[in-house]
Amino acid sequence: MNAAKDDVRKLAELIKDIKFAMFTTVDFDGNLYSRPMATQQVEFDGDLWFFSGKSTAKIRSIEKDQHV
Repeated sequence: MNAAKDDVRKLAELIKDIKFAMFTTVDFDGNLYSRPMATQQVEFDGDLWFFSGKSTAKIRSIEKDQHV
């Protein structure tokens, strides 16, 4: 097994019982802005998905700077 798969497996184990995550973006002034977002119980493959309305401040922040 390769190291990347081991890392994904370890991260999956660490986050499996977490119900909320802090999702942080950079606002238009360069400040960090964090908000809690609910997690889903799905099989973890290394990607974390968060769903949001498309006309929100967090989406506008992500369009400006995709680092979250």
